[in-house]
Amino acid sequence: MGKIEKTYHSICIGMAILFSPFITSIKGIASLGWLGKELSFYPLMAGVGIWLLSCVLGGKKLYIPHVRPMAFLSAFMLAVILSGLLNFIDLWEIAYGDRTGIYIWFMQTMSICVYVAISLYIYNWIRYHDGDVFRFLYKYLILSFFVAGIYSMFEVGNIVGQSVFSDVLSFLDSLFRESDTENILLTYGRVRSVAAEASYFGMYSGILMPWLFSLIFLVKSRYRILVVFGVIYFTFLNIMSISRTSYFIFLIEMIVYLLLFRIEIQAVKKWIGLYVMSLVLLGIGGVAYGNFIDIDIVAVFGSLLGGDVGGFSGSNDARLGSQFAALQLFLDYPVYGVGFGAIGLYLPNYYPLWSYASPEIHIWIQEYIAQHALVSAHGLYSRLLAETGAFGFSAWVLYYISLFSGLLRSAGIEKAPVHLIAKKNLFVSLVGTSLFGFNIDAFRVMPYWVLFPFVWYVIARDGHVR
Repeated sequence: MGKIEKTYHSICIGMAILFSPFITSIKGIASLGWLGKELSFYPLMAGVGIWLLSCVLGGKKLYIPHVRPMAFLSAFMLAVILSGLLNFIDLWEIAYGDRTGIYIWFMQTMSICVYVAISLYIYNWIRYHDGDVFRFLYKYLILSFFVAGIYSMFEVGNIVGQSVFSDVLSFLDSLFRESDTENILLTYGRVRSVAAEASYFGMYSGILMPWLFSLIFLVKSRYRILVVFGVIYFTFLNIMSISRTSYFIFLIEMIVYLLLFRIEIQAVKKWIGLYVMSLVLLGIGGVAYGNFIDIDIVAVFGSLLGGDVGGFSGSNDARLGSQFAALQLFLDYPVYGVGFGAIGLYLPNYYPLWSYASPEIHIWIQEYIAQHALVSAHGLYSRLLAETGAFGFSAWVLYYISLFSGLLRSAGIEKAPVHLIAKKNLFVSLVGTSLFGFNIDAFRVMPYWVLFPFVWYVIARDGHVR
C-alpha cells in the first residue's frame, strides 16, 4: 500500500471515528433509509470502494483474520442466509406494500455483508498502518468528544432557557438534522448531543467512556486536571441525558472499568477523589439552581424495573411487549427463525394484550397499517431469536464471548503498560456495544463495525488463532 493510499484510508477511517457521535441524526441519502442517517457510514464507504478496487484490479492481498471470533461470525452469516432460504416460500408470498419478504431479507442480508466488509477493510488498513493503531484510535475518539461536547454546551444553555444558545443550536441543527425536527430538538429538555436521541448519545458514550477516563493514566501530571474536567463534563452530559440506556451503560461499564483498572487507579487516587467531590458539588449546585431538580437518577434506574416510575411506564410496556412478541415468534420458529429482516412482517400478530396499554404500540400499529414503517423488536437479541432462530442467536452470542475471551488472554500476556491500558479500554468499549442490543435491534450503528477489527487485530497479533 503506497503512502498516498495509506493517507487516504487513514483519513477515511479517522473521519468515521470522529463522526461516531452522529448516530442516526443526519439528513443523509433518503434511498439508504436509516443507514443513510449514519454520518460515519459515508467516509467508510469511500474507503471501502477504493480498497475493493485495489484488491480486484490491483491484486492487493486481502487479509482475513484467522481468529476464533471469525468462525462464529461466519456461522452467524450462514444463519442469516439459511433463515431466508429455508423460509423462501413464506417470504415470497408475504409482502408489505410493494416489498416482498424475500426482497426485505435480501436487502438486510446485503447490509450485513456491507458491514462485515467495512470491518475487513479497517482490519486490512490496520495491517498496513505504520504507526500505533491505539494512538490513532485514541486521537480520533477524543476529537469526537470535542465535537459532541462543544455542541452540547449550546444544548445545555438552551435547556436552562438562554435564548442566545437556542439560536446557535437552531443554526447548528439546520446544518445536519432534518428541518422538520427543529422545534422538537429545541424543546427536548435532555442532552442528546449530535445523536438523534438521548439513548443514542448513551450508546456513543459507551464507546468513548474508557478511552476518556484512561487518559488520566497516560498524560503528564500537569495535564491531569484537564482530563478530570473533561471526565466531569462527560459525566454531567450523561446525567443530563435522563436516558435509561445512557445510565444503564454508564453504570455497567463503570463497574467493569473499576474491576479492570483497580491497580492503575491506585496511582491517581487524589484525582479520582477530585472527580467524586466535583460530582457531589455539581449535584448540590444543580439542585440549588433549580433547573436540574427534576432529574431524578434513582427514578430513571427504577423505571427499568417496571411500573410508572419516572414516567417511563408507557415506553416500558411498548418495548417489553415488542420483545415478548419476538420471543413468542421465536417459539413458533425456533431453529432458523422467520428470515433475517422479516420480523416486522409478523410481529403485529404477536403483541400481548397488556402491551396495548402503551400509546406507543398503537402508534406503531397505525404506522404499520398505513404502510409507513415496519414494526421492530426494539432489542437485538430478541430480534435475532425471532429472525435467525437458535442457530443465529447462538452464533452471535458466541462471537461476542470469543471476542471477550481473546481480549482477556491478550491482556494477560501484555507487557507494555500503554498497550495493556488500550486492550482494557477495548474490552470496556466492547461491553458497551454488547449493551446496545438492549436499546435498538439494528446493526447499522457504525461503532460496532469500527471496533471489531481492532479487537481482531489484537487477538490475531498475540497468536490466539482458532
